[in-house]
Amino acid sequence: MTKFALWFGVLAATALTGVSGLIDAALRHREAADALIRAGQRIERLPGDFGRWRLLKEEPLHASTAHELQCRGYVNRSYVHLDNGDRVNVAVVVGPAGPTAVHTPEICYSAREYELADPPEKRRLRAPGAGEHEFRRVGFRSRQLPSATLSVYYAWSDGRGWQAPEAPRLMLTHLPKLYKIQVAAYADQGATPDPCEAFLRDFLPILDSRMQEP
Repeated sequence: MTKFALWFGVLAATALTGVSGLIDAALRHREAADALIRAGQRIERLPGDFGRWRLLKEEPLHASTAHELQCRGYVNRSYVHLDNGDRVNVAVVVGPAGPTAVHTPEICYSAREYELADPPEKRRLRAPGAGEHEFRRVGFRSRQLPSATLSVYYAWSDGRGWQAPEAPRLMLTHLPKLYKIQVAAYADQGATPDPCEAFLRDFLPILDSRMQEP
């Protein structure tokens, strides 16, 4: 074999290896994109009414929010409890981990007509059939109605339980996909149970079951 033929063989093998690597990377990217699409479809098939909660309204996310989150699927709903009249708003989104992890209520509510009333604190929450989860709870006061306190619970999930780390940008952005849930309700200070917690105990088993579907 001539030196030219030998070098040609080496270059050809190197080129084939590079092409194979590019194909593998493209396939992994396509699989990740397809997985996000399927996750979004599962979220958008969440049932309306469940238990003693009745769907009041379903609205699209604001266009700028949907664009910022790059979400592949979401629900944005209002519910009322048939027995006590509690009303809650819930948003569930799924999308790339980066933009999904960094969007928190402290940012979006403080930019509106609210001011921080209660600093973020961790809450452990156990839901029947869905195990124990970690949420972050924060309170806001309306600048127009100072006596009204808005209680907001939020957390993220890769599909295996909900967590609310103090540094989501560092802890979660490596994941291939990320779910986020945010529940908000007006509540009296020290109300027991908090309407958000009551809603989450009923909602999480349904949501987690849907997230586990193939």
